[in-house]
Amino acid sequence: MPVNQLRRWAGGLPVPPQLPSSTYFRYLLGLVFLVAAVGLQIMLTLLLAIPAPEVPTGELSDWGILYVHPEYDVVLYVAGVALTLLAVLAVTLIKSRRTTGASAGAMVLRFAVATLGTAVVVWRFLGARASVSEGTGIPLSYYLTLALVGAVSVAALGRRADRLSTPIDRWLERLPGATGPVGDPAGRFSVFDLLIPVALVALVYVPTWREVAGRVFQEENFLHWDYFIMGPALSFRNGHALGTDIYSAYGVGWPMVFGALSEWLPLSYGRFIQAGSLYACVYLTGVYVLLRTLRVRPLLAALGTLLAFLPFFLWMYGLTIWRTPNVTPLRWAFDVWCLIALVRHFKSRRRFWAVAAGGLLGMAILFAIDTGFELLVAFAFYWVWLLWAERTRRLPVDLAVSLGAAVVSFLAGAAVASRGTLFQPRFWWGWAEAPLEFGGGFGMLPVGTWPNGNTIVAFSILVALYLVVCGYAFVRMLHRKIGTFELFTGVVSLYGLVVLVKFLGHSDRSIFPRLLTPAVIVVILIAGRGYEYLRQGGLKDRRPGRALRLGSVGLAVAVVMGLAAAPRSLFWEDFLAYPGWVSNRLSGAETQGGCLYLEPRDVCGLPPGLEQPAEEFRAITGVLKGIEDRGETFAVIDETGSLFYVPTESAPFGRYGRIFLATHTKQLVNDMEQDLIDAAPDYILIRTRSARGGMGYEAWNVFGLGPDPASYYNDVWEQLGEIVKSDYRLEQPMLPYELWRRTDRPA
Repeated sequence: MPVNQLRRWAGGLPVPPQLPSSTYFRYLLGLVFLVAAVGLQIMLTLLLAIPAPEVPTGELSDWGILYVHPEYDVVLYVAGVALTLLAVLAVTLIKSRRTTGASAGAMVLRFAVATLGTAVVVWRFLGARASVSEGTGIPLSYYLTLALVGAVSVAALGRRADRLSTPIDRWLERLPGATGPVGDPAGRFSVFDLLIPVALVALVYVPTWREVAGRVFQEENFLHWDYFIMGPALSFRNGHALGTDIYSAYGVGWPMVFGALSEWLPLSYGRFIQAGSLYACVYLTGVYVLLRTLRVRPLLAALGTLLAFLPFFLWMYGLTIWRTPNVTPLRWAFDVWCLIALVRHFKSRRRFWAVAAGGLLGMAILFAIDTGFELLVAFAFYWVWLLWAERTRRLPVDLAVSLGAAVVSFLAGAAVASRGTLFQPRFWWGWAEAPLEFGGGFGMLPVGTWPNGNTIVAFSILVALYLVVCGYAFVRMLHRKIGTFELFTGVVSLYGLVVLVKFLGHSDRSIFPRLLTPAVIVVILIAGRGYEYLRQGGLKDRRPGRALRLGSVGLAVAVVMGLAAAPRSLFWEDFLAYPGWVSNRLSGAETQGGCLYLEPRDVCGLPPGLEQPAEEFRAITGVLKGIEDRGETFAVIDETGSLFYVPTESAPFGRYGRIFLATHTKQLVNDMEQDLIDAAPDYILIRTRSARGGMGYEAWNVFGLGPDPASYYNDVWEQLGEIVKSDYRLEQPMLPYELWRRTDRPA
């Protein structure tokens, strides 16, 4: 490639002199639509066509054989996104050198081919999944359809399409552009803005957190909360190092914070839910602030905030979202604030905001390693574009101090969490254990065959939206003609593409709604841009303005009529089911029932059938508290995780907060067995087999099945049970549990 050509590209691709800038970039937008659509179609085909690797059943426990599903979905998705964006840049480079004309008809044609072609491929994809699930492979008709759509797409990229003339060209020529800056001209916060956090508290905050904890206990006995906070927080409170000594699946930040505060605020499942709902209000306020900072008008920003928290109400299982903290804002705690800091830095160039963005990035990685690195991708894109576009001496210094702030904030938090083991390999291995384990197939579900059809369609729409917006931002960046709107829609779209990796790994619809927040932000920014364009330009011209006004009014009327015609249960019942302040009062929800914990009161609202097991549970924990007070140690072998450790405020035994869920390989089972030998506790409380249909059998199943024929962990029960019988003697039966004392301890 000639050196002069490289130098010209380094200075940014020029806009062809014979074309107006707006016409040229509309033309490129059509190219981006088509290339992104082809990339998505190929990506979906590969996700369906490439088989998953064989499950290494010889290395897995009974539970692991059920739960470990190695796959290539994440690798294929990341490669597909990267290659599609590279293809967008390549096509732009080629077309920018050969373009002699750029009609609006070409843009419309390519948009139509992209949309219809993708719709056909997705439709055929949904039909081919049944054949793949049955083991017969993808039907030949699918490949023929893909080839036909590909041929039409290639034809639509040709020069003949560039010269396609339609009445749309003449219509767009009469449509004037916006004359001023696009956005809220005032850009100042108003009294209306103050109403948003108040409304969020009324709608999202959970005042009946004790009773909600009771519901979560009955639904899944705190499976997710044990891994997210409780198990690691209990261990940290008792002097153990997060990562080094205890597995902290979702990052070390929240367990460190709650563990440190436990001297004044006792660790409690209900308190976690209360704190989580309060932070959700803060986080959603941040979404509103981000939109307003990007000059979106208040009502439109409020609509975006509403759409961002709709997943709190429309929860597909009919259960409260607070049973799974890993799909709440607690897992994405700092992304919106980091984006706000980047917007502020872009507008003001003040170094303070660069430092703030870096510090927030470091905290994001500390609090959740996977979501933190997702944010790092968006952070990197922002700085790459800024350094490419402006090339001033100040910006490299801003980047250096921003990265320095990220490193300092992360290492400072990690130093506290690691309790002096920061420079030991054990800490770093433990800190990275969750994503490494997840990448090995633990909990993965294949996107080609697992999700329902509606979820696949929604996923395809999201990927297409992100690819188009991000690809267009890349194109503008290549020409060094990018403003606040293009930059931050591109940043958020790239972030959204990376966030979707979670769905590719665990392709279950339960996590999908929480991944919509970046899409909401992008759509609202585009809507705000369109509104300002119509307000400042399009609506002022009589003929096209009349059509635009009528179209906008017609769309609004159609939306309102559609919502009015929807069945009442579509939104209302889900809204009333959420345990918020407003919904509780509208539904007349009562807070009755006993509590599992009495000092302090927590996990309440239990039905009458659980009163007796709850009383027996408290008797058992009273015995365990006596062991703890005597300075002796105990371990609990059952499926409840931290439930028995909370009243005694002691650390769960072993590395994992829920020992059975973490025994998906035979090596992990052997490690757990070795822990019981090397760090033998003085006592072991173990669940016994209950007679099916016997007294209390169904009630005690809320605490887990135990060694039951229907259990997923019978091989683990057998192996750990042998250790108990060989090294311990029965001290006290406490049905359905037994307390065993170590044989070398005096009676």
